Amino acid sequence: MKAVFLALPALAFFVSFAFSGIVGDYCNYNLYQDSNCDSGAGIYCVMYHCQLVLDPSLYCNDSDGNSLNVSGTLDSRRREYDGQWYTASVGDDCISGNTFVPSCSGTGCFVREAVCTGQSSYSFETSPCTSCSNGACLSWQPPQPESIIGNACNYLLNGDSDCNASAGIYCISNTCQLASNPNVYCNDSDGNSLNVSGTLSSRYRQYDGQWYDVSVGDDCISGNTFVQSCSGIECQMREALCGADLSHYFQYSPCFQCSNGACSSQGQQDQNTEGLPCSFSSSFDSSCSPDLNIYCISSVCSRSDQNIAQYCLDIDSNFFKKSSLNYLYREYSNGSVSSGSAADYCIDANRLGEAHCLPVLHGKNFDFNAFKCPSGCLNGACIPQSVPAVTIMGHCANGIQDENELGIDCGGACSTCLPARDNGISDNDLLESIGQWSRGRLSSAELLEIIQSWKS
Repeated sequence: MKAVFLALPALAFFVSFAFSGIVGDYCNYNLYQDSNCDSGAGIYCVMYHCQLVLDPSLYCNDSDGNSLNVSGTLDSRRREYDGQWYTASVGDDCISGNTFVPSCSGTGCFVREAVCTGQSSYSFETSPCTSCSNGACLSWQPPQPESIIGNACNYLLNGDSDCNASAGIYCISNTCQLASNPNVYCNDSDGNSLNVSGTLSSRYRQYDGQWYDVSVGDDCISGNTFVQSCSGIECQMREALCGADLSHYFQYSPCFQCSNGACSSQGQQDQNTEGLPCSFSSSFDSSCSPDLNIYCISSVCSRSDQNIAQYCLDIDSNFFKKSSLNYLYREYSNGSVSSGSAADYCIDANRLGEAHCLPVLHGKNFDFNAFKCPSGCLNGACIPQSVPAVTIMGHCANGIQDENELGIDCGGACSTCLPARDNGISDNDLLESIGQWSRGRLSSAELLEIIQSWKS
């Protein structure tokens, strides 16, 4: 069974971009949560604008309390980096080999249990089960003593090489675990066609080794609000597309007439608007003529025969191998186009500047994370360690300061130590902390604490 995520758009209308906290104001939930809006009045930061939200609740409820021998259903409502709320409903399943089945038995039988991992987050735990029926394990099969299940690993640095993928044991959340279905895919029913309403289904793997199942559809947008249909210069279409890593992303396109997620007319007035002034931050390209390849570039309607849709393609995130990413983005202030490539580089003899993509709709969509290399940095990559990574990383959770750590279980080969609260947080400290959070090295609660200290 796949998890089904449904975006729950908030109702809003555009007013201004001043940080006054009213409906329509610009905001950034990824950096400041709802502090730019007025959550006490029910106005939250959603899709970079303050919007009225009728139900801001978050939850994760598991009907069977994580019991392997009881079949249950987990309901979750969470919030993403863009401030949107998503709901999911998933159940426990029996798996035979790599296939979901009503029941199974024997050595190839598994039970996949949906478990809450936070206030609104959840994941799956797959366990061997000698007899499984309708998502309930009737007979448990413990792992063999010689198994490497439970060993420490690091998927971000080493992939599954610390475990044994050929035997179905993968690196998941820094631990070698059985995974009965390691497949990844991204299927778009409409083939990225703007004039057909489709549903995209994706199963992809994140930096922590976890698999995620997503189902999203195409939408019509008027101003800043999701609608069933719209027309005119403020009408847009949000098309769900498959990314290079088989995850999904959204492309926003002007659509003069949109209905049920399908654009029936991209042309506006088919008039030559070249040379006219425009405001990309308020109306994107809609005041020009994108159907005639005339876009709002540097605040002037300008002709461009090249595809200027924003993208960021990161080849890999291996600290021990120099790589580069390719990017194209539009400046949010005036629509100017920037494109090129950004390569990893050594900040100094011990720190690596790792290029990575940012999850933004407009504006610069890449940055560099500072990573301290355990054995030094050379030619844009960390020097490979002389001992296995699992040995070095094993000291990062023993509750003492040892090896090359700068604090207790932080610094050196471990995650970055949090800045000292009593000395305040500088702008550079905040940017580095955001980078560490995007890599999964800081929790959202830790990042929020840093932001509050920086603001004070």
